[in-house]
Amino acid sequence: MMALDALIRPALELLASASIRALCLALLVALLIVVFRLRTAPLQHALWTVVLAFMLLFPVTAYFLPPLRIPVPLPQLGAVTRLSKPVVRARPIVIDAARGTVSDPGAKPAAAASSSSWLRGLAVIYLSGVLFSLLRLALGILLAHRLIARSASLRDTPANQTLQDIATEYPLPGLYESAEVAVPVVVSGDQPAIVLPIQWTSWDEWNLRAVLAHELAHVRRGDSTVVSIAALNRCLFWFHPLAWWLEKRLAALAESASDDAAIRATGDRSRYAELLLEISVAAAGRRLLPGPIAHLSMAGTTPMGSRIHRVLDSSRTSTGLLSRRSWMFLIGCAFPVLATFAVAQVGQTVPTPISPALADVPTEWNWVVDGHRTSAADAERLEQQLAVNPHEVNARARLIAHYLYNAQPEPLTKHVLWVIENRPDTALAGSDPIWSYPRPDPSFERKRELWLAQAARFPSNPQVLANAARFLSYSDQSAAERLFQQALTLQPGNRMYSRRLAQLYSSSIQVAAYVRVGLQPAGPWIRVEEQFAFSAADRLRQSSDGALAGAVGADLAAVIAYSTESRANQQNQVDEARRQIATEAEALLGRAQSLQPENPQWEAALKLLHNPPRAAQPATAPVDGAPGSSNARIRVSAKDQANQLIESPAPEYPALARQARIQGTVRLSVVIGTDGRIRTAQLIAGHPMLAPAALEAIKHWSYKPALADGRLTEVETQVDVNFTLHP
Repeated sequence: MMALDALIRPALELLASASIRALCLALLVALLIVVFRLRTAPLQHALWTVVLAFMLLFPVTAYFLPPLRIPVPLPQLGAVTRLSKPVVRARPIVIDAARGTVSDPGAKPAAAASSSSWLRGLAVIYLSGVLFSLLRLALGILLAHRLIARSASLRDTPANQTLQDIATEYPLPGLYESAEVAVPVVVSGDQPAIVLPIQWTSWDEWNLRAVLAHELAHVRRGDSTVVSIAALNRCLFWFHPLAWWLEKRLAALAESASDDAAIRATGDRSRYAELLLEISVAAAGRRLLPGPIAHLSMAGTTPMGSRIHRVLDSSRTSTGLLSRRSWMFLIGCAFPVLATFAVAQVGQTVPTPISPALADVPTEWNWVVDGHRTSAADAERLEQQLAVNPHEVNARARLIAHYLYNAQPEPLTKHVLWVIENRPDTALAGSDPIWSYPRPDPSFERKRELWLAQAARFPSNPQVLANAARFLSYSDQSAAERLFQQALTLQPGNRMYSRRLAQLYSSSIQVAAYVRVGLQPAGPWIRVEEQFAFSAADRLRQSSDGALAGAVGADLAAVIAYSTESRANQQNQVDEARRQIATEAEALLGRAQSLQPENPQWEAALKLLHNPPRAAQPATAPVDGAPGSSNARIRVSAKDQANQLIESPAPEYPALARQARIQGTVRLSVVIGTDGRIRTAQLIAGHPMLAPAALEAIKHWSYKPALADGRLTEVETQVDVNFTLHP
């Protein structure tokens, strides 16, 4: 049912967007007609035909054409980013880390369950209207075919000879007579056909010629096709007044244009007006055929008084046809306008983040730690809070972390699916715990379908696209690459999206190297596309984007420089994988240097690759405070400080991380007090599922006290807490 709702909402939104955009385009066309006094019926008919085509084809153009963002400067309160298509109204969330509480000021109870039900009801009403309208249209088409089948051919009659005299350079339509029609009509079947009433034999030569010239103009102009398309458009947009108006307006203009052609063929306006009046009298009291045929009868549906007044107006002159050159000029002018109407998205400018890569990690880290410390009683209270206000995202984040660490898959899946479906634009939706789960994950395919649906639903929201890409990075790297690139097209300067795209490439290349030598890579990789990794590496080596190639090469160089992975009985394979990664890093950094020779990062990364850092000597000068003071502090390398360890209990491996086969190193920046105990710790890098356990473990570590100038001093250093699973 969730998957169905995920399809219904974007379909209705697309329908609403088409309705609004078509109405705006129609108002623009109406303004052009008034301002430039475009009075000729063929030109007006062509303009409204363009509006009809846009209304019917908008879903196709919106899918294939990239969105065009038109920023509108609006006053902002704080750093609020507005979605182009918001899922829910965003509100500021207040977090009190000291008290372990979250609050959502201004939050109101929401009826989330009822929203899906009324959407489904709206979809049923719409589809019912479409079905009824299509059945009515099909009935009209069926009656048209039956009319031709019951009509008598006029092939060998004076009427057909007159038709041949008029249609000199055009193919002749079929000519029939029938007692079922009171006025001449044009019917579009396998080939266009003109059907005359049986009273045609009483017409004189002039009247017959005028009638045939009028109906032949309909055939030449393709009016029956346009009116049929307008009828189909009205079936799809039966709720929209513009669709009904377009159908009648196009039919009326088609009659006016054909009147102009008949007057041009006969040369007598007054007599043609009398003929129209006679046909109108003949049609009085007779029921017209349903469907498009009714609009292309010579009596038409336009009030005859205004039509005769127009015929008698000698200032209105037209051939009744728009030339091919005019059509080409009109389409050439209309195409950029239609494309703009199809893809334009007006909204407040979305600011480009200026924070460093992975700027959302601290926020993610905070709620992960809070969730890790959440008790069962706290979780129950948060569940009650969400029952009243389901949109308290931070409360839901704490519950996700709580259920994740306590290996409770059912409530965890429920909350994760809610986040993906309702708040795909949040940092929570793009965080690791949203996809971290024991393998095999029975809900994985459902999550994947939801993310793909959300990416299709919000093609102009870069945060949704990036979050979807982050989820797909571990199962469908090609789709993830496409979504990251789409997000960067919307926000070209976003460093976080660029960084994550580079991480996608570097991680894929690393994993492919391990798979190539027959090793299982470490980490929560569900599926790796080796071909994607190989083709990505080839494209990066030939890329003109030096920043991207260099970022991937620097990532790979850091892996080689800082990784100390070893595997019993498999070290030769590990070394070979590392050699391949180093070769790839050198090639990419070389490419980056050739494109950006002034960028010192690439030279530094190459030096790191060729000369990994060695153990540094302990610092002898205090960093903070005066020498010898009680708060003096020295910096010591991680390796040297590790030699001073007295006690370092191993961390408790999180149960769910073990099930998910999540491994890695948590790196922390710490300050060791004069008593040898760690006083403060700050996360530098590491998987959110492993970080709380690492923090808990280092609380029990102790070091030999450090001396500087004969005094006890604090030590600033880095510590790595390793989490390794044996095969």
